[in-house]
Formats: sequence, C-alpha cells, structure tokens
Amino acid sequence: MIDGYEIPKDLVFRLSDITERGGLVCSAPVSAENFKDALEPPGQVLKAEIRLEFSLGTDSVLVQGLVSAEGRFACSRCLCEFEAAFTSEFEESFSADAEFIDIMSKTRQAVVLSNEIKRLCREDCKGLCPVCGANLNKSACACKTDAPPPFAVLKNRLAADSKQEN
Repeated sequence: MIDGYEIPKDLVFRLSDITERGGLVCSAPVSAENFKDALEPPGQVLKAEIRLEFSLGTDSVLVQGLVSAEGRFACSRCLCEFEAAFTSEFEESFSADAEFIDIMSKTRQAVVLSNEIKRLCREDCKGLCPVCGANLNKSACACKTDAPPPFAVLKNRLAADSKQEN
C-alpha cells in the first residue's frame, strides 16, 4: 500500500486513481504464476517485482516500468539448470481517455523480450563433450577431440558442387 493506495494484484490500474494523485510511483511484487508460460521450457520465473512510474500529460499517461526477476534456466552449453537474476524495462503511453491501464500485459511482454536466446550457467562454461556427452565443467574425458568440425561435411559438399558447376 502506498499513501493509502493499494496496488492491484492484477496490475490493472484505474486511471481515475492515478489522476487523483497527479501521477503515481510504486513498487510491488508480482506473482510468478503470471509468467508460468512466458519463458521457453525449462525456463521459469521464480519471483518478480515491478517498479512503475505513471506521469500525466495533457492527453496521455506515460508509464515507465522496470521488472526485476529471478529465474531458472538451462545452460545452452552444458544443459545444467541454474538460477539467475534479470531485469527488463518498458515504456508505454496510454490515452488519457482510458478507464483502465493494464500493466500486466506489458510486464509479461518485458519478461518475454528479456529472455536471451543463449543463456550460460557461467561465462567460461565448457559445455558437453561432442563424443561422449560428459559435462566438461565437472570432469575431463578421454575422448579424441581432433575430429573434424560437424559442418566440415557440408563445406566439402559445397566445394564439390561448385566444382561440378564450373
């Protein structure tokens, strides 16, 4: 509760509540349930908090938001699950004629857009052995690693095809 104002759990704000106060700055925890399908599996939001600033204009309301969250992810190299914090910002303008301002949809979008394509458990993750699949962060393996790169066959095939064309 901020100055007698209770922040709606669904983050749908009444514009009249914001205009009465001449704007609003608030922070609130957001249930992780709101993000249960926002990240690619096995990604999962564990907890989240949002900070919002509503600024009134003559014909619009500007909302600036910052989502701070913690999530569980799978490493792109070694496939081990790990937890990491992340943040995402958004800014949106709403008509001053609106009755309600739905911030939950913008919050979900911010979380979805903050999802990195390649997440690593640590910067120097060694990944998995391409031969036996051992996690090289935990132990070394005795596999030969002088095998040609996996796309060498394609490179050779392209070279052969281009020779045939000439």
